[in-house]
Amino acid sequence: MLGLWGGQYNYSEGKRAYDDYIYPTTSYADVIMFDSNGLANGKISDITANWQVNNAGQLVIQYPNGAVQTSEIIDQLGLEYGVFSQFSTPEGEFATYNIWVKGQTNFVLDSAYLQPTSSNHYWNGEINSWIPGSFDSNGLFIPERLWGWLFTSHTVQNIDGVAWQGPDQNGLSSINFVLSDTVSYQVGAQNIEISRLPFAKRYWYPIASTIINGDRVFYIVEREERDAQLWFGGQPGYNTFIPSRINIEREVDRANYTNVAR
Repeated sequence: MLGLWGGQYNYSEGKRAYDDYIYPTTSYADVIMFDSNGLANGKISDITANWQVNNAGQLVIQYPNGAVQTSEIIDQLGLEYGVFSQFSTPEGEFATYNIWVKGQTNFVLDSAYLQPTSSNHYWNGEINSWIPGSFDSNGLFIPERLWGWLFTSHTVQNIDGVAWQGPDQNGLSSINFVLSDTVSYQVGAQNIEISRLPFAKRYWYPIASTIINGDRVFYIVEREERDAQLWFGGQPGYNTFIPSRINIEREVDRANYTNVAR
């Protein structure tokens, strides 16, 4: 367990952006540093707790508020660990099953890494494809799941697959892609901050990277904040819109969706 992990932690995401609801203290993703002194620190939650591995091979985290988290690895695929966690808290008990990823000290998520390896490539967030029915009979994403990010050295655009067009006279079909307005992003010491919309900021906390089936893939904890006043005329201030979660960004080739026999 020593080192950095993207995993689940017991904390609150604070106030929600679009009403007065307060996210409860429950299980959210966090960037967690486990040190040799038996302390675990959540970088997003800023909560330090005690940790140990018990005789059953389970991770046990004891929080200052009295909550106890007991986690064990159920399965593994590459860098992805399927982890079942039980939480005993002053408010009650619950359990979750989530992906955890061990951090890589040599992984640097910066502008050089984020730029595509070819003009047809962009980053697709795979959390959108975990919804059943996201793939067609050819094993390709349906257009609604082809939403992603196209980076340059200083700017980024959202890219979106619209719909299949065709087939043409040769029986081939293609997906049209549309691009949003260009916005800025910043590479910080802890995260990537994307100014996605005038009222929205997306944060990526890097964990690890790998190659899967020839595609570059990186793992992050991500969250989004929105200013309710700028968004829909609510109270001013940036608050949580997307609570912290593990996401997987894969470099997708738009050529796979051009002139396809379907």
